[in-house]
Amino acid sequence: MKAIRRTLAAAGRGLLLAALVPFLSGSGADIRAAASSSVTPPQSQEAQPETPEPAEAPPVVWEPWSDEVFARAAREQKGVLLTVVTPWCRPCATADKQVYTDPVVRQLISRSWIPVRVDSMERPDLDTRYQIALAVLGRGNSGYPVTAFLFPTGEAMWADTFIPVDDREARPGMRHLLDRMDYFWKKRFPEAQQNALAVQQFFDMKEKAMRPATVDEFLFSSMVDTLIASHDPSHGGYGPPPRRQNAMAAELVLLASRRRHDKGLERQALDALRGPVRGGLFDPVEGGFHRATKEPDWSVPFLGKDLTVNAVYLHALTQAVEATGDEELAAAARKTIDYILSTLRAPSGGFLAAQAPSQPDQEELSYYAYKVDAFRDAVDDETLGWAKVLFGFSDQGDQLLGRPPRFLPRTSADSARAVKEAGLDAGRAEAEKSRILDVLTRLRKAKTPPPVVQAQYLDTTCLAASSLLSASSVLGDARASDAALAAIDAILDGYSVKKGVPHRLDTKGPSPVLMEDQGYLGNALLDAYEHTGKSSYLEAAGTLADTLISLFDAPGGAFYDVIDQPEAAGYARMRREPFMDSVTASPQVVAATFLERTGRALNRKDLADRAGKALAWTAAHLTELDERGTSLALAVDDDLHGRVRILVDGEGEAAPALRRAALELYEPAKLIITETGASGKDGAAKICLESDCIDGLTTLDGMQKVLVSLRARARNGSASPQASP
Repeated sequence: MKAIRRTLAAAGRGLLLAALVPFLSGSGADIRAAASSSVTPPQSQEAQPETPEPAEAPPVVWEPWSDEVFARAAREQKGVLLTVVTPWCRPCATADKQVYTDPVVRQLISRSWIPVRVDSMERPDLDTRYQIALAVLGRGNSGYPVTAFLFPTGEAMWADTFIPVDDREARPGMRHLLDRMDYFWKKRFPEAQQNALAVQQFFDMKEKAMRPATVDEFLFSSMVDTLIASHDPSHGGYGPPPRRQNAMAAELVLLASRRRHDKGLERQALDALRGPVRGGLFDPVEGGFHRATKEPDWSVPFLGKDLTVNAVYLHALTQAVEATGDEELAAAARKTIDYILSTLRAPSGGFLAAQAPSQPDQEELSYYAYKVDAFRDAVDDETLGWAKVLFGFSDQGDQLLGRPPRFLPRTSADSARAVKEAGLDAGRAEAEKSRILDVLTRLRKAKTPPPVVQAQYLDTTCLAASSLLSASSVLGDARASDAALAAIDAILDGYSVKKGVPHRLDTKGPSPVLMEDQGYLGNALLDAYEHTGKSSYLEAAGTLADTLISLFDAPGGAFYDVIDQPEAAGYARMRREPFMDSVTASPQVVAATFLERTGRALNRKDLADRAGKALAWTAAHLTELDERGTSLALAVDDDLHGRVRILVDGEGEAAPALRRAALELYEPAKLIITETGASGKDGAAKICLESDCIDGLTTLDGMQKVLVSLRARARNGSASPQASP
């Protein structure tokens, strides 16, 4: 098998070079063009085995990804059958029930393949890499499960998504493919190798700079204007479904409303958050957000509650409440906290990754959707009328949910107006809403709740901790901060930041050390420092910053996503420089934000400079200045509009109250520093916009007024003679 790697390393034919440049840059060009050099596996010339008796075919025993598995594959001259799955993937469950129980499939796997299963949440690095192989070899396919046929060295010879047992029209089934692919790589090696080369060429390409590596007002404004143009005025939200970047987009437009002094933008940002809260994305019964929306009105979500999505929305809701005091969004934020702490908090104190849509043996809608007849039988006619107004109930159910008639409860877009138009007593609305929620809760409790993924990951845990700390300050919920700090402390107690912290936290087994994870941990450490004033968190952040740079530094300004492991199997050895937003911020931005904040807090110019290089590199490589760069625009705001520091005197009884006031101040990039004598006056705080400072502050109202004054002075180019450095 060394021949494959030698050939891959020496390949210089440029199989996909021209076709893959647009895709690498994220332009959305058709991936089919990129796959033009791949070869469709030929039909095997050998007779397929007869159908064995079920007892004669051994069950499929999935191995975890490991170097030992690939060493064994090389010794036994077997290929590796890889499947990449997710907790909410229905086709994955179907494959387990229908495909991998088939006697012929089981026999063929036993004879010629070593089956390996990867959970996408467990190994996001492998998921990303084999999704790329799927896109190249599967003619643009993407999604789950990834079903990839690998050489014993781990390179892909073919990939697809769900593969049924038998052939369907022109598409070969699993029985056919297992035999066909074994023949392909053993008897037609050069053609199989060509497919591996096609994928390798994709990985070997360097990202192409699309513009100068500068961060300026044009970049910020272009991204904001793109989002404004994509706003849905009817339902709230940015861009078409599935609107995975909606929460971050709302944060950016809300920030732009302050920078541009535009109340219309503030209303638009709030509408973008009210849309999912009022629609089916948010669960008004138990709280929490589902993964994404299928419809512009948010009515039909992709079910399943992911810790990442809930952390992202909780942060956006908190920012909106901090800036505007909106009570509807505050209520949604509180209910999201309740959901995270009641359902996704692990007994050990960390946070669990996700809750599936339903029990594995039940229909996906079985838990969250309500049958119309069952709900009608549980209430009287008057309550039914209220349910139609307040929760979108319909006698016909939601047609998009199919039969039998069912509905997903969602609050009215304007309940006050709806109540008035229905001729109902507005004074009873809240009481009736509470009564209906009690009925919905009782009906749901009669069902078996979906299972929760019993795994704790560094990125999602730290993202949740940061969001909970922010929400705790704004909403006054001590439970949120207690849970967040306990999770962060457990990480520090269990791992050394000098070596980098592994991705999975609740196991001592092998787990990768990932760049993005270290960035999330670093930001959580800084949030903990700002919240408590404890210097130990800041010291750990400084150590981790050096670790991140030493492990992941890449030429040109970016950071690699994984540590250097040239001997790893397959595409695990490939190092990438991911830079676009997904549901969460760009990995480059996550790392850069951490380094920039740490540099400011510790007065380390080297960290701030390294962060600036990563942001500039990201700006240069974005294909379009659109929603995929939202986190970059948020990150560069302080570069463009001034860095805000709030210095709190660490001694005296006033320090906790001053920190709370500072944390409640709406200024997304603010940095709160606690140290003895920091403010210049005992029992007071000092606010600085760059080097222009005003001290003697003791209340939130005073801080707000001073910040407005400092920004006005910055715009006018004047500084107060009372300003202190």
